[in-house]
Amino acid sequence: MAALVAATVALTFGCTIEPAATRADAIGSWESQSGGRMEFYDDGRFVATNIALNNLCSKEDDAFEHQRISGTGTWELTEVPDEGPGTSIVFDAKDSSVRNCLIWSVFTGIEPLSEMQLRHQYGDPERYRRTTKTPSR
Repeated sequence: MAALVAATVALTFGCTIEPAATRADAIGSWESQSGGRMEFYDDGRFVATNIALNNLCSKEDDAFEHQRISGTGTWELTEVPDEGPGTSIVFDAKDSSVRNCLIWSVFTGIEPLSEMQLRHQYGDPERYRRTTKTPSR
């Protein structure tokens, strides 16, 4: 009965019940249709190529002037407030117009944990899909 009530509430309010995430769910390569690529390694390293800029990371007056960046950093599995399981990424940008910053991603997708979105303070999140499992190093 409790499961039926939970399912009815989820359908009524348009919510989905997110499964618990593990580090293995994030580890691997993820790509967006915009040409961005994120790689999460088992040892906590993070590598990004051509990802959408989080406007809080910009040193420029116009935070949207440099919208795509590459760099490295570290990551950990976390629960993003009010959004569910995801990652927090401490980003070390290689571009001098971008400062080191914290970026969030959230697991989403029709299939549980099949998609990841980079969360930004403004604008729509960029959607990434897993392309491969990355070997641990």
